[in-house]
Amino acid sequence: MAEATDEKKRESYGKESRQMRQQYMAIEDGFAAAIGKEATAELERVRATAHSSFDRSGIKPMAPEGFHYSPVSLNPYDEELKRD
Repeated sequence: MAEATDEKKRESYGKESRQMRQQYMAIEDGFAAAIGKEATAELERVRATAHSSFDRSGIKPMAPEGFHYSPVSLNPYDEELKRD
């Protein structure tokens, strides 16, 4: 019985997560469209880029093609560009 409850919760959370993703993507799409074609193209490029192309801080620029960010220090936490 507990397994059935857990499965229902998992399905519910998954459904809620998909709905929230659709909502924030619609907001991003709306803002990009309002700004113009360049913003729409940039948003598509960012969405298609691998997750490791961005550092955890969000401060460093997106990694160029053929590179990714990788941790080099844990205390203090730091990441550097590495070749793929």
